Formats: sequence, structure tokens, C-alpha cells
Amino acid sequence: MKPPAEAEGQDKKLNLLERYALLCFRRPRTVFFSIVASLIILTVICGAFFALSTTEGNEWLIKDDEQTQRDRAIDGALEDFGEASGLQPRRSEKDSESTMTFIFKARDKNIFTEENLASLYESEKVLWGNPKFKEFCQLDYGEDDTSDPVCVKPLSLLNLFYEYNDETAEYGDRVGTIEDGIAKLKADIFRFGFHVDSTFNGTDETEFTRSQYYFGLPVSDYTNSYKDDDDQVDFIKENFLEEVEDDLWDFLGMKSKLFRTAYAQIGKAGNLEVIFFSISLNEDEFTRVVQTDFLWAFLSIFSVWVYMLVHLGSVFLATVGIFEVFMSFPAAYVLYRVVFQIEYFDFLHLLVIFILLGIGADDVFVFTDAFKQSKCVKGIGRSLQARLVYTTKRAAKAVFVTSFTTVAAFLATATSSLMPMQSFGIFAALCIAFLFLVNVLLMPAAIVLWSGYTPWCVQKLCCCFGHCHDAFDCSSKIPCCSCCHIDPDETFDLPMGNPISDRMSAPGSLEMVGTYERNTSGVSVNAADESNQQETKVTVEKTKTEEILEEDVTQLRSLERFFNGKYFNFILKARWVLVAMGVIAFIGGLVLVSTFEPPSSAEQWWPSYHSFNKFTKWMDRDGPFIESGEDDVAEVHLVWGLDGMSNNYARFDPDDFGGVEYDDTFDMSSEAAQTHLLEVCQDVRVAKCRDDAKECRRGGPAPGYLVLLDRSDGAAPFKDQAPCWIEKFDDWLKNSTDATEGLPLAPAMFLSKLRDFANTSMARIEFPNDIGLVEVDGVDTLQYVQFKFDATYRPPSSYRRTKPVMNSWEDFMDAKNALAEEDGLVGVNKGFQSGRWAWTWVETQQALLKNALQGVILVFVLAFVVLNVATQNLVISSIAISSVAGIVATVMGIGIRGVMDWKLGVAESIVSVILIGFSMDYTLHLADAYVESQHSDRNRRTQDSLTHLGISVTAGALTTLISGLFLWFTVLTFFTKFAFNITATIITSYLWSIMFFPAMCLTFGPEGDFGNWSAMLAKIGLTKERLCCFKKK
Repeated sequence: MKPPAEAEGQDKKLNLLERYALLCFRRPRTVFFSIVASLIILTVICGAFFALSTTEGNEWLIKDDEQTQRDRAIDGALEDFGEASGLQPRRSEKDSESTMTFIFKARDKNIFTEENLASLYESEKVLWGNPKFKEFCQLDYGEDDTSDPVCVKPLSLLNLFYEYNDETAEYGDRVGTIEDGIAKLKADIFRFGFHVDSTFNGTDETEFTRSQYYFGLPVSDYTNSYKDDDDQVDFIKENFLEEVEDDLWDFLGMKSKLFRTAYAQIGKAGNLEVIFFSISLNEDEFTRVVQTDFLWAFLSIFSVWVYMLVHLGSVFLATVGIFEVFMSFPAAYVLYRVVFQIEYFDFLHLLVIFILLGIGADDVFVFTDAFKQSKCVKGIGRSLQARLVYTTKRAAKAVFVTSFTTVAAFLATATSSLMPMQSFGIFAALCIAFLFLVNVLLMPAAIVLWSGYTPWCVQKLCCCFGHCHDAFDCSSKIPCCSCCHIDPDETFDLPMGNPISDRMSAPGSLEMVGTYERNTSGVSVNAADESNQQETKVTVEKTKTEEILEEDVTQLRSLERFFNGKYFNFILKARWVLVAMGVIAFIGGLVLVSTFEPPSSAEQWWPSYHSFNKFTKWMDRDGPFIESGEDDVAEVHLVWGLDGMSNNYARFDPDDFGGVEYDDTFDMSSEAAQTHLLEVCQDVRVAKCRDDAKECRRGGPAPGYLVLLDRSDGAAPFKDQAPCWIEKFDDWLKNSTDATEGLPLAPAMFLSKLRDFANTSMARIEFPNDIGLVEVDGVDTLQYVQFKFDATYRPPSSYRRTKPVMNSWEDFMDAKNALAEEDGLVGVNKGFQSGRWAWTWVETQQALLKNALQGVILVFVLAFVVLNVATQNLVISSIAISSVAGIVATVMGIGIRGVMDWKLGVAESIVSVILIGFSMDYTLHLADAYVESQHSDRNRRTQDSLTHLGISVTAGALTTLISGLFLWFTVLTFFTKFAFNITATIITSYLWSIMFFPAMCLTFGPEGDFGNWSAMLAKIGLTKERLCCFKKK
């Protein structure tokens, strides 16, 4: 129809997005392949810089935390001392990462049988019987003689039933009876209790037993255990442990299978189930499993491509969609690594690919569905040009709202105090931003190519098409041809195949297509030359009646008609019930969310069938074994002379914590200072924990002490069980040839005598790094000293349980520092305590919980702001953010806490961040479609949003579910938890967006300009004209 005369000449300048759409229409191949080439170049650049980070396991430490500063200061001082000190005896220090632990479980419930003891003997013989065992074992030098060390005796039940040869480090013949061995065990239960479970007391039987074999540092060619310690650990693993690992797999019948390593089975030896473990082998297994698990990602990608192919009916568009996902990753990495200079990139960051698969497919569906729906919109017409501009404007805005909000959600994690969470949030935000950019830039040109060029290419090049009369005939005979889009778009302006008579208007006429006017006069186009694909004159005019674009419902696809009719009517009738159900789900989720707490036991990274899962479970504080003096408890360091770490560290370097800072006032040469530290050592062994420190539960019949000792008989000071170097120094002075009376020494003699003591074999073996005495410019300087004690606390536990234990040690040191201050001992009044990783990890746990809650709040604030900016309506923004809050509460509370009963550990905290990013898209799509509707009443607006975006939301949800489907088959529990998170979030998000959100819109949705910021500002006199006047003034 002709435009009204009064509307003629009222041209409106096209905006940038419209101009870009017309550029894609005019030169689709140039635009498309230019973008593709640019992305490929970025991918090449990414390949030049890409590398996964190799860390020492410190990335989860909070660099600004006091406990972390103390822990890193101790580590830094030990490294400095190791480089400056003399030779440390070879393999004199136990390497905890290489320590090999065996756990045996008797299937007949009793280890103490001849058959089971023989099986235990043969199993451990695989380790100690290896000819190279003596080359790597920790060495026992004795107290004085360093000339002929022997291997440290293993902590094994075999010691009670078999002869042990110190010279060969091998077990020999059986000794005594089983009853004799049990009697020895019962005589020293505090020590030998390590080997039996809780059923032993009263039955003299045990279903479980365990053994430990120790390996020493420094290894060959190293002078100190802290010099390149990671390389030394790798040396033991690569030259001995990996060989023993292979031998044990063969002996115990543990075989790897497809997608499963040998550790997926429990070893068998006779009537025993056998598990062996070391930290260094665990790290290797973790790397193997992660690499295997990520193979499932390729199946996820392929499955998403297949679904996109089915939904879009086009190989080309499905491939473009996957291409967008892949290319946004390297493009974001270039900005992340090269521009922002963030070097940390771990396996965690690779999870972004699953987020991109879901969001990227959703963005493509929004574009293609908008284009397909455009031909049903009365007033748009059949012009590809007009349809393309309509599609680009509508889809770009819808994708922008969801993308920008998701970017804000991930950027909120940048406030986290945990570096991996912070860097992950930044990288994910960059990926989503690039995905939006690539989608908006690539899809208009791709749609043009798909609409006209693809059918032409298929008809000309495909051998199948020669057997068909036309496109319809080919689709009927060969259904798979529909995936190649062989049916030419009848509105395309190029005569790709045989011209369709009604494709173009009569020459010289003006056809009014909605708000777009297309001049087709005299257009002659060559299909082989895209430069002839001319942009027709486009003007945007307003009609007098502001005609509303209506869909021709009969031309909509079946799912679109379903959302427009039956489904909308259902929501309309059931809206009050649905709103009530949503409120109940939200409140129930909030109640369950409030019960979250960090895990109180070791976090499980392995599935229940994996041998390392059972190892962690059985070795845990609540496992089957009774408490003993050999348990792995927290080692607490009492330190003087260190003042923390400098703040000049690289935020995203996981191993850079700054430089160690020494306390310049530290001086223990005075007699009073020597006496003070000697008393500290004596007093700590009898100091008790605070009343609320319930985890100080160990130590024999008198629990509640700070230090783990056998207090069953004997009296304080228990010097023989937990000696300090200063007490040994005192004894050495008393027994020295010059017959001094011991400590305290005169200040002038102190450092020289301390040097003599530090050079003794006993001091270098028992206290190799406790006395920080170094030579600076030829002068002895005491930089730091430390005492080390086994605590009665056994990690890991929750922050709530561990904090009182930490406070108990802190109270002790505060009291000693205050006493030194009162006595004027300035040199020793700044001591501190550190439980090393046992303390730092609980701080990390607390940060995970705190950051998760803070992140959720911050995300909601940012999302609410973005929603208001995008929709320009306060009411619909409030409804949308309420729906998102309902999604998060339902998944976190009902799903993760209620159904799965998970606590807020590392995995849960990470997936909670991803959850927030996933939970917004579908609701925001519908919210944007609601405000974009040209109707004024809430019913028609809701119906429009369901009709326009219901199909895209459904397809996007199915795609994301498919992307997470194969993660259910992975090994690591982190990935299976991630799979549950994707599944629960997508299902919940879809239900909230497609049911509860429309119900709220039908009930509370704004009508007319109610809630519009422009209308509300106008009521208080802040109109656009007045604001412009203010701006001019």
C-alpha cells in the first residue's frame, strides 16, 4: 500500500545497527568472510600464547589473609635459609607428597589370620622388594652418626609379625604367634593403634589396617629439601613411584578400561581389598582423569551441533552457530592473556565452553527464529531487506539484554578474594561479551547467505538435486536434503534458480513494507556477483495510525502456535495457582540455602567406586581407624623473626605472594630472651584449648590440650615426646666439653655457640630448618627461629569447628607476646603461630561461603540495574529479577542442599557462580519481548512474548541440557556436580521463565506506560525536552 501523503518526506535516519544490516544485505560474502578471517587470525594468536598454568597448589590461598601471609612467610624464609645454609644430610627429611600409604580391608572381617597376613606381606613386598627402594627411602642417621644411615623403618603391621632387617630394609620370616603380635600392639596402643580400627578394643580383631612407607629429601644432586622441592618430588615419582605403581596394578589385578583408569577398581590380594595412595600419584591420576573427562566435551559439542541442525534445518546455520561458540573462546583468551596480562588459566576455565554452548545456541535460535517469524508479521512484507533489518534489530536487542546481564553476573565474581574464582569470572565475562559481538556481526550476513546463496549452491553442486524436479520433490524423495536448505527463499532479490514470478514487485513501483519502503525499480542482479546485490532505498516512516505489526498466526510454526494459543490460555487460567507455587518454591529454597556450611570432612573429588574415594573416606577423621599418635594432624609452627609478606605480588600469579619480610627488631641473644623462648617450649606442652574448641579432642585420656602427646603415664614437661631445638641446645651445652651450665648464655657467646650446635649432625637432622642462622658479610645473623608441634586437631574440618582451635593457639601466643612486652623483651614479643595449610584452607572455605553469598547479592543488584536500563520499565524489571531469584533459590536450596545434600565446598561454590549466569537468560528474553510488544495490555504483551521467544527459549534449554548430558559420564565428581548444576538450572530456569514469569506478568505486569521510567520522570517534571535544555545550559 502507498504511504499516506502526510507521511511522505518524514524520513528518519537509520541507526548504526540498521545500517550494518543493510551492509550485510548488500555484501554478505564480504562481511561474512571478513569476520571469519578475523576470528581465525585471533585463533592463531591465541595458539601462540595459550598454555595451562602449572601451579604448586597455592592458587586457592587468599593472598591478603593473615594466616596465608604467615604460611607464605615461613615458606619464603625456609627457601632463603635453604639457599644460604650448609649441606642438609641426604634424604634426611620426610617428603609427605611421596609417602606411600596402604589400606587393607579383610573381606572376612579380621586381618589377624595367617592367610591375610601373608597377603599383606606380599602386597607390601612389591614396594620394599623393589631393588631401587633403598635409593629413595628416607634415611635414619641416628642422633650423632651420619656415616652409615639406614632406611627409616616403615610404619607397618608387619613390624609386629615379621623380622625386619635394617641393613637391607626388607622383612624376613614370621616371628611369634598372632597372639604375641596382638599383645605387643595392645601394650602401646597410642603408637600401634594406627594399624587397627575401632572394633579392635574388646574383640582383638580388626577389619582394616594401614601402612606407610617414607621417602626422603633432598635427593641426589640437591643440598637442601627446599631447593626446587617440586623437581625433587617429581624425581622420586618418575624414577621410582611410577614403576611401583605399575607393579602394584599388575599384582592387584587393577586394569584400565575405556574412559576408566586402573584406580577405578579396588585391588585384590587373596582375601584382602587393597588401596595404595600417595599425593604425587594422586596428582598424576587427577591429570589423567581430567584429560579423559574432557573427551566427553567433544561429544557434547557434536550433540549440540546435531540438535541445532534439526532445529534450524540447515547444515550451514548449525555450523555457523558452533563456529561462533568456538571462535569466541580464543578471541576472549587473546584479550584475557595479551591485553589484560592475566597468565593464570586452569582446567576450571575450560568449563566456559559448556556455558558458551548453551548461550551461543540460544543466541543463534533467537536470530533465526526472529527471521522465520518475520515473514508472518503483517506489514514487514516479503522483502529480505526489510526482514533482515527487522530481525537484526529485534534479535540484537534480545541477545544484548541477556548477554550483558550474564557478563555482569560473571564480572561480579571479580570481587572474590579467591584468585581462581576471580580470573574465571573475568574470562567467562569476556567470552560471553565476544560471543555476543560475534553473533550480532556474523548472523545477519549468515542469514543472507542461507536465504539465497545456500539453495543456489546446493542446486548447482549437489548430485542429489539432479534427480529431483524441484525443491519440494527433492525434500520428499531425500529427506536429508532439507538440512542443506534446498528450498530457495522466495523473498530473496537474487534470481538464484529459476525466477519466481511473484518474487519482485512490478518495475518502477513502490511497495510499502511495514515501516520500510523498498524501491525495486530497475534492479537487475547477477547471481554470481554479489556487488550487484544492491541495497534498495530504505526509509523509515511513521503512519498516522501507528499501525501495529500483527502476526499471521496461521503461518506460524506448530510450537509457536502452541505458545500463542493453548499454552497461553493455560497460563491465563492458572496464573494465581502458578504464582502461589512460585512463592512456595522460593521461600522453601531460601530456608534451605540458609543451612549451607563448608564441609567438615575432606572434600571428595572422586566417585564412590574410585579407590582414592575410599582411601579418603577411610583415612578421614570419621573413618574406621582409632586415634593414634601416628595420625596426620595439624603441625603448628611457633615463629619469631618474621613479619609477613610484602604486598608487591602479582594478583594472578598463583605462586607469587610477594617477598618475605623479616622482623628487624628480632633478637634472642639476651639472657632474658633465651629464657623466655625456653619457657614457651615448656609451657605449650601443658597448655589447654579454649572451652569452645571441641576439636581439641585428641591426646589420650586428657583431651583438650594444644599439643598431641601420650599423657597416659608420665608427667610434664613430656620433653622426650615433643622436644624443641632450644631444649636440645640446652642439653648439648650442658654435655659439651667446656662444661657450661646451659642456657641462658651471655649475649656475646650466644650466636657462636648456636652456630656450633646448628652444625652438629643431630641439629641438621632433627631441626634442619628451625634455626635461621645465616652468614651475612662474614657475620652470623639469626633471622628467625621456630618450634614445631603436632596439634590435637586433625584436619580437615569446618570453619566453625576449626576457628576455636586456631583461636586457642592464638591466645597462647598473644599471652606469651604480652609477657615479653611486660618484661621489656622487644626482640621476642612479635611471635606468631601458624597451622600452615590446616589454617589457610579453612580460611579459604570461609571465603568460598562468603563470596558465594556476596556474589549472589551483587549479581542481583547489577542485573536489576541492567534490566531497568534495557527494558526502561521498573515493574517488569522487578518481576524478572524476582523470577531469577526464584531460580537461584530453587536450584541452590531445593536442588543442591535439599535433594543432593551437598555442602558449600569448592565445587559447589564454583557451580553456584555458573548457576547465576545460566539462570537469567530465558527470563530476560521473555521480559524483553514483553516490553517490545506493541500492545498495551498485559495479556497481549504476555502472549506476544511467549509467541516470539517461547520457541527460542525451548530450543536453547534443550541445547544446554544436551551440552551437559555427557558430563554425567565423567569420573571426577566436580564434573558430575557440574552436570547436575546444568541440568537442574536449565530445567528450573525454563520452568520459572515459561510458567511462573508469564503468570506474574499476567497478574502484575505493567500496562500502557505504567512503570516506564520516562513516564515516571515526566510526572516529576523531568521530560526529555527539559533534560535536553539542562544539557544545553
